[in-house]
Amino acid sequence: MRHLALVSLCTLAFSSGCGPQDNTELKTGVAKSEQALRVCAAGTTVDGIDVSYYQGTIDWAAVAGSGLQFAITRINDGSYNDPQFGRNWSGIKANGMIRGAYQFFEPTDDPTWQANVAVNAVGMLGPGDLPVMLDVEWTTGSPTVSQLSTWLSIVEAGTGKRPMIYTAVGYWNQYFSGQFGDYPVVVANYGVSCPAMPNSWSNWQFWQWGGTTVPGISGNVDHDVWNGDLTSLKSFVGLAMPKGWLDAANCDGIAGWAQDPKAPNDAIAVHVYMGGPAGSGAPGVPTVAGDDRSDLCTAIGSCNHGFALAAPYSLMDGQPHEIHAYGIDTQGGTNPELSGSPQTFTCAPALPEGMVRRHVQSEADFAAWGFSSLFDVRPVSDDDFAAISVNVPLPAAPRLVQAAGHGEVYLIDNGYRRWVTDPDSASAWHFDLGQLEAIDFDTLSAMPEGPHISGRPLLVKASGPEIDLLDTPFPPMQVAGSSSVAPPPQLATLGPTAKGMLPGSTKFKATGGCSPAGESTVIIGAILTLLMLSRRARRSEA
Repeated sequence: MRHLALVSLCTLAFSSGCGPQDNTELKTGVAKSEQALRVCAAGTTVDGIDVSYYQGTIDWAAVAGSGLQFAITRINDGSYNDPQFGRNWSGIKANGMIRGAYQFFEPTDDPTWQANVAVNAVGMLGPGDLPVMLDVEWTTGSPTVSQLSTWLSIVEAGTGKRPMIYTAVGYWNQYFSGQFGDYPVVVANYGVSCPAMPNSWSNWQFWQWGGTTVPGISGNVDHDVWNGDLTSLKSFVGLAMPKGWLDAANCDGIAGWAQDPKAPNDAIAVHVYMGGPAGSGAPGVPTVAGDDRSDLCTAIGSCNHGFALAAPYSLMDGQPHEIHAYGIDTQGGTNPELSGSPQTFTCAPALPEGMVRRHVQSEADFAAWGFSSLFDVRPVSDDDFAAISVNVPLPAAPRLVQAAGHGEVYLIDNGYRRWVTDPDSASAWHFDLGQLEAIDFDTLSAMPEGPHISGRPLLVKASGPEIDLLDTPFPPMQVAGSSSVAPPPQLATLGPTAKGMLPGSTKFKATGGCSPAGESTVIIGAILTLLMLSRRARRSEA
């Protein structure tokens, strides 16, 4: 790997410039160790190259486009500083490849000086940077364990990463037999199916197996492989990808966990795709894996990495739908699909009984309520749709109120006050609790209490364009000062009396009672409701 321009030295180095046919030293070295352990890759490998000025000006965009994942470029050989190092070092990273740097070790030069040259060239290494590689092979002089120890210690301290050692069996076993086996190794061995191991190691991280041609580079270049898949290589260079599980995707909801090892205590984003993988056109939903889960505390060393989504009503058609979940890298890297993903979502529960339909009158009203076609609208058959009783249409937009000095939030709906029971319910209904209307307590108390707001909205749609909210019917409206009652604001002739009405709340009566002004408000509200229904009936007859 020395990459000297002098052709006479080709037989002394593992030079990519000399090509795979010029490996006299390497072949001789291996021949001296016929009994050396040969270790094949454990499975998948990742391709890369190492380069020097000998390759000239490299088009790194073309190299990256060829599918290579990493490249290692030379810093220097003794007093000779590689003129292409700076351009290569920046170009590799700029084109999204994992980058590395190496120095050819000269036993006749001061190891401290050589180490400082390497440290000054690369500085503190970060995510995406390979450790600096020390090229230890045939050269002038006899290297010592002390020299290598000095170089390795200085470079590790100065770059923040434990260096790698590049060598081959014959040379290494002659000078360093059994030494430095706790450092990552790059084994050079051409023309074989599995590399021979220097006797300090039982396995290899990288293997330089020969020369090859690569788009963007003139002539041959040394070809290397990483002993593992891309995920393990990224982990080796501090680019560990997010991990996690999609635990469930069923009628109860979608849930799992995700963590980015680069930010192990932070909640990270998760993207969930409903009906197909990312890029398929299936709708995607962002969420945050920040829910506390005690089962994760010991397993991954941090607790706040759970996520959960409501089951999407739009997929509750009894057909199978793939649910895919991806952890989003905190540093803009690869966003892997979580383990356990995809899962198949198949769900078609019975519609709740005793509900009425309330028409959402326009697309503008649908948007004003913040409804989601994905999560809130369930497909139903035309017969099921027609069998549900019809009630008054939904107001054009929600009106949320709160009395001064009271924490309860109410939705004002056709003259009724409907309690929004908790923040989770408000969130599920897409209510903005930062936009509450202040209302007089007595005025609010005077309004009849309708059914509480349900945990989440459920809208239904058949084959036609109409979208209706399924809602609990309102109770009859008591007319103040009379034993009679006004009918609830619904067209009772269009369906049977609904079942399952929620009991009215006495909360406001207990705390404030009904003032005369409040009774008048009830009477006026009842009269207006009756007039509205009468006018609709006359218009229908006309």
